[in-house]
Amino acid sequence: MNDLLPSRKTRIPGPKSRALARQLRRYESRNITFMSDQWPIFWQRASGANVWDVDGNRYIDLTAAFGVASVGHSNARVVAAIKAQ
Repeated sequence: MNDLLPSRKTRIPGPKSRALARQLRRYESRNITFMSDQWPIFWQRASGANVWDVDGNRYIDLTAAFGVASVGHSNARVVAAIKAQ
């Protein structure tokens, strides 16, 4: 059950998210993406109700849209149905 709880491996945002934010700042207008010392965090993957950032920190996704909130990220049945189409 602990594999579903948040897990912090680095400070947030971690060094990889900070590096990606610096790179994004070079190419994207500041009017498009808000950035601060605490934001953005760059997601690497998602499964069920969890998302992981590029630094390996695990979060519970409390911002999921209606489709994800009802079945979770990467739901095997949903993925299979999409592939079948």
